[in-house]
Amino acid sequence: MASMRKRASCRSLGRRRIYTTSYRDAIVSIASAHTETVNIWSHLLAALWFATNAARFTGAVMCLSSSSTAAVLTYLVATAFCFAWSALYHIFADHTAADFWLRLDHIGIVCAIWASSVSFVELSPGWHSSERWRHILMVTAAATICCMCLSTASLYGSLKQSFRIRTHVIMGSVAAIPALRC
Repeated sequence: MASMRKRASCRSLGRRRIYTTSYRDAIVSIASAHTETVNIWSHLLAALWFATNAARFTGAVMCLSSSSTAAVLTYLVATAFCFAWSALYHIFADHTAADFWLRLDHIGIVCAIWASSVSFVELSPGWHSSERWRHILMVTAAATICCMCLSTASLYGSLKQSFRIRTHVIMGSVAAIPALRC
């Protein structure tokens, strides 16, 4: 009996949602089991976790104006947005406006990579101020260019997938430059 329930549960997670033009129907589908269920809930819970920790961190620090505090807060907030935008994409993946949500999802990934690099540089000892600012400007310029590319291109199709992957690899490569220094 338990194995029958387990197989039925696995089949429902393999079920595609119906393509919709209704945001309401897409939101209501969060409560059902389908191919996006794990993505939706894992990203929603991660967004909530990072947002909660950003709020807790803000309440716990004495000085919000220090650069290290700003670096940690930037990372927590950017990562919360990354997961929130990804959850929204997975909620609306079968909606007629899915391309818009996919753009936000990928822009969120670039923002999280950017914030990781900026916080790494800011919190790493032994960097001169000019080196820090040079890297922060470089990674910010790369993130801006990547976001502009992702916001203007159509992101669906097999060729578009390789474009998205290349964009993230380039952004990650620029962001990883400080790790080579250590």
